Amino acid sequence: MLLLVLVTFLAGSVAVQACPIGDVNGNCIVGLEDLQIFAEQWLDGPGSCSDEDLTAHWRFDDDVKDSSGNGYDGTIVGAPSYADSRIGKALDFDGLNDHVEVPGLTNPVNMTYALWVKANSLSDSYNTLLEFGNDDPWFGIRLGGKIDFYTYVISSYSITIGQWHHIAVTSDGVQSIVYIDGVACGTAFPNTQTGTGLGIGYHDG
Repeated sequence: MLLLVLVTFLAGSVAVQACPIGDVNGNCIVGLEDLQIFAEQWLDGPGSCSDEDLTAHWRFDDDVKDSSGNGYDGTIVGAPSYADSRIGKALDFDGLNDHVEVPGLTNPVNMTYALWVKANSLSDSYNTLLEFGNDDPWFGIRLGGKIDFYTYVISSYSITIGQWHHIAVTSDGVQSIVYIDGVACGTAFPNTQTGTGLGIGYHDG
């Protein structure tokens, strides 16, 4: 069972702040203000993305609308429920067939995904966070808790079941990097896939 909140998708590779973990406003304290800044501004600052880079952003505050202004609103399939999260609401997926579909969205070669996730359990060998087409590409959690950007890079360590984590992957045409809680934990091959049709929370292939 997965809870997802603040799913962000960008066209382009960005630097993900590594230290201190979760501190966005620079005061060395991780708190609600950091989450609000992240949700509204996506790591504003040197080396980060601009508003033009933001392709889609789903807050999951009682709906699956895209708050980027680009119109990539989702459609709920199955019966995921809304639950309280670290900030606002989150979607709680059953790990079976609950998911959100965004049919018109295409994955660019250079991209960044970022999201908050809490896995209360892992029900399959491949637990989907985001998937374009049929593994074109696929981003999710393996049964042991490692983060996998299939087949490009996998994290060197696992998330903790029952805890919130900030998960991200970025690819710039040279390499792909996976982050857990702002720390780079896997570097390997760049993305080459440009599938169309995003599924959030479900593996269809």
